Amino acid sequence: MVGGMRGPADGSAPLRVFIGLRNIAGYAGALAEGVSRLGHRPTVVEVYPEPYGFAGRRHPLTRAFARLARLREASAARAWRAVVEAMVRGLLALSFVWAAATHDVFVMSFGSSFCPLGSRVDWRILRRLGRRVVCMCHGSDVRPPYLDGFALAASPQALARASRRTARACAAMERSAHAVICNPAFSQFFSCDLVNVFRVGIPADDRERPCRVADGTRPVLLHCPSAPQGKGTVRIREMVERLRGRGVDFDYRELSGVPHAEVLAALARADVAVDQLWSDTPMPGFATEAALAGVPCVVGGEFAAEASRWMPERVAPTSVYVRPAEVEDVLFELLTSPRARTIAAERALRHAETFRLPEAVARRVLRVAMGDVPAEWLFSPAATGRPCGAGLAREALAARIRGLVETCGMDALGLAGKPARLAWMLRVAAQEGRFVKSGEDA
Repeated sequence: MVGGMRGPADGSAPLRVFIGLRNIAGYAGALAEGVSRLGHRPTVVEVYPEPYGFAGRRHPLTRAFARLARLREASAARAWRAVVEAMVRGLLALSFVWAAATHDVFVMSFGSSFCPLGSRVDWRILRRLGRRVVCMCHGSDVRPPYLDGFALAASPQALARASRRTARACAAMERSAHAVICNPAFSQFFSCDLVNVFRVGIPADDRERPCRVADGTRPVLLHCPSAPQGKGTVRIREMVERLRGRGVDFDYRELSGVPHAEVLAALARADVAVDQLWSDTPMPGFATEAALAGVPCVVGGEFAAEASRWMPERVAPTSVYVRPAEVEDVLFELLTSPRARTIAAERALRHAETFRLPEAVARRVLRVAMGDVPAEWLFSPAATGRPCGAGLAREALAARIRGLVETCGMDALGLAGKPARLAWMLRVAAQEGRFVKSGEDA
């Protein structure tokens, strides 16, 4: 057995692994592929089927949930929508009973739950039944809402309510799962030690890999924002114009809201890609796809300044991850130097084909599930430093925190009992100037 994990390699029965109930950027499908390659038996069920057409066959339950979702969207009458919602809850309950009876390990993606109340009582029931439960965090499920530029614009009061909900969800997750896998950059609401996602990895889905189509003309810069505002698309377009003003001769192509197959086809014809400006993840989904296509991808984010604290060089994602202020100069170098493009692309591809290989990630996830977690894989959320956020420029992040504290008080940050993290938030809020805390004289 490897790491105390039973399975076909030691002659015992394969593990039955349930992966659900969200498939964020193809994560569930890629992990299932890795689990299958190890000789185990994965099942992927999505309650909210992803819209972009990632690889993989859909389970009959996923298709049933998709039909109910379409029925709900097509229903104008509130009463009929309530009936459909009741059908969804009923199907969730039946799915839970079936899954609990037929699976050994549960990898719950995006903090998803069979229980609509958010208490994760289903996870605790699974534990009582002897099942192993792992929570895989992706970002918006656990990131403090005031650090999340991908959330809809909201008033300070609405942000405070959303923050309380997210903090309660994080408490339920760490109380109910055997292990929580998370990125240190958005772990502020957790209290217990977590498994560092950079030690485990996100599987690179190598089932659909575009074949390079080089035309030998001007380099092509590709940007495929799923959420243009949060990705910084307007500023990226401004960079494109400045780069042209600096004499760089290239084509710029932008795709948004298109099927996954179109993104892969565009990557096959690209020379350089730019993902986003304000990411707290060094190698997001699009950057991973670019790596598999042999295309260097630039990702911007304030977290780049301290990412090395959490990622030893041998496991660090090798997309070109830099601070937002450095993105334009890095694009200039890649667009003007074929050698720089080749070096960056080869490094990223090696990482995707080794550390991020689906079966390699699946093996580590199953180790976590079985409780075989090396000490170096763990981290304390209390040790996280400056909050970087995602989808927000630094000044916008500071203004949002400042407005929340001025309007609703420090408790609205949801960091009671977490003094180091609270101090960091207040430091960020004050970076653009003095602010008035709720109840304080101006």
